[in-house]
Amino acid sequence: MRRTLAALALLPAVVALAACGSSGSSSSSGGSSTSSQSSGATATSPVLGVASKANVGRILVDAQGRTLYHYTPDRNGKSMCTGACSIEWPPATVKGSAPLTAAGAKGTVATTTRADGTKQLSFDGMPLYRFSQDATKADAKGQGDEHIWFVIPAKGAKTASAPAPSTTTTTSRSGYSY
Repeated sequence: MRRTLAALALLPAVVALAACGSSGSSSSSGGSSTSSQSSGATATSPVLGVASKANVGRILVDAQGRTLYHYTPDRNGKSMCTGACSIEWPPATVKGSAPLTAAGAKGTVATTTRADGTKQLSFDGMPLYRFSQDATKADAKGQGDEHIWFVIPAKGAKTASAPAPSTTTTTSRSGYSY
């Protein structure tokens, strides 16, 4: 009798696990790494959204609510942030080939292929990044950093406060030049 009760108690967990494992979705559920976190993309879940953050207002965020930034030296939809830069400013990447959408923001969500072959999310042609010093979803510590890193306003427009990019090399507070 005890074995039967124990087996019946485990039955809901087994059924739930089996249902999760056979979802039939063709998209890849993205995992996380220490330097470049990925977002899973499915037809029903947006990879980008909008959130209000202190001192910056309503801005574009990833599916987990983390602040996204654009790098003003990027040109023609291609990322110029590589090497040491991409350690401090990890690109927002995605795996799979499901349609990409943004909830609450008007603009075009796409990807651009980085030199290492990863797919970096872009919004209205701007490659997207996270900031390594943003420890929580509430953070937007990278806004205005080095006068070349900016959050993306929720309107979907290019950041109005971003100055024209400089052609000189800029050194970050970490001592890396990019």
